[in-house]
Amino acid sequence: MKDIAIALIGRPNVGKSTLFNSLLGKSEAITEKIPGVTRDRKYSTFIRGDFRFILIDTGGIEDGKSGLSEKIREQALFAITESDMSIFIVDGRVGMMPNDEDIAEILRKHGKPVVLAINKIDEDSVKEYIHEFAKLGMKKQLAISAAHRRNIEPLLLMCEEVAKELTTLKNSKKAPSDNMCIAVVGQPNSGKSSLINYLMQSDRMIVSSTPGTTRDCVDSEINFHGLRLTLIDTAGLRRKAKVDNKVEVYSILRTIKSVERSDIVLLLVDIEKGITEQDQKIGALAKNRAKCLFLVYNKWDMITEAREERKRSFRADAEDKFNFYPGLNVEFISATEGYNVRALLDKSFVEFQKYRINIQTSHLNRAVQNIMEGELPGFFRNLKIFYAVQTDVRPPAFKVFVNNKNYINAQIVKFIEKKLAAALELSGIPLKIDIIERR
Repeated sequence: MKDIAIALIGRPNVGKSTLFNSLLGKSEAITEKIPGVTRDRKYSTFIRGDFRFILIDTGGIEDGKSGLSEKIREQALFAITESDMSIFIVDGRVGMMPNDEDIAEILRKHGKPVVLAINKIDEDSVKEYIHEFAKLGMKKQLAISAAHRRNIEPLLLMCEEVAKELTTLKNSKKAPSDNMCIAVVGQPNSGKSSLINYLMQSDRMIVSSTPGTTRDCVDSEINFHGLRLTLIDTAGLRRKAKVDNKVEVYSILRTIKSVERSDIVLLLVDIEKGITEQDQKIGALAKNRAKCLFLVYNKWDMITEAREERKRSFRADAEDKFNFYPGLNVEFISATEGYNVRALLDKSFVEFQKYRINIQTSHLNRAVQNIMEGELPGFFRNLKIFYAVQTDVRPPAFKVFVNNKNYINAQIVKFIEKKLAAALELSGIPLKIDIIERR
């Protein structure tokens, strides 16, 4: 499943927030199922077909004294640059305004896909100004009413069409690679840049004790065990209630996209602050995107007494708060002093080998047979698994063939995943299980 970021762009009072809510209300499923992750005021995620859409409400681009002011233009550029496509919303009742042309020009210069949504067209008879918007030169456009949910489904279908085009283009440019990619994520001041600096043995990144110093995702590369290892240092996440700056909102999007393109996610936690709700949300992102996750307690050098006892306590807390991620890797480091950093990288390398493993079909089906011959829970009574095949790697993906899909539920899929992971020695590796009914 691919992430596609959509920015809602337009002047104030054209209905961006209303459309934001209408698009989410129309969608059948919300991606992040961990409590507190969904339905944020500024952005949210939803699933349509094979895509996970990240929807961003950018706020109004206000009038300047002469077109768009510098700050307004910068805000629009952030939104467009960090998204894969835009929905450009205009007011169909008042007709085209000068700033609409300014915004359209910015969109054209970026060359990313745009769907023009002519809003507030509540009925077919209200089309007085629609023809004016042809001047904007947008190939994809649709008259909608966000408030009355008119033409929301066709708008979503347009977004799916664009997503398919984008995915086809990306796949045609993507060369096969065995390189390992690690996203270093976490809240501000958790030590992300310090960790990468230590690994790079340089001060390429500015390390500051001021939260939020790192705004951009920065890629660094090192050679490691014969692989080219890419390290992504992401912008720090803070609680959404404290996100006032538009730049921070787009930093959140960058973190999401960094997790998406990684193999391993190192989630750094400040050991003095402990695990927060925001850390759990980042872990949920990794889980929902089937990434290998390490929960890394940083600043271990600050703990000077009862270290083993404290370590057991920290580990227990992690396993409790991340119970949605079975086999979670928990590590303790000091990024500034280098304590356990090399060991963390070595363990990441081991997990990466499992993450890209190809299981022999005979070995896989012996594991399936052992599951069926073992002690099965009551809900497994009428289900029979015939065989399984591996269909992909990074993460390992399997098609499991059964006698009747009507017997399948989330509990059974979770059971199969857990048993397969144990049998194949892939504990802590997220698996993708596709249940197929054999006919």
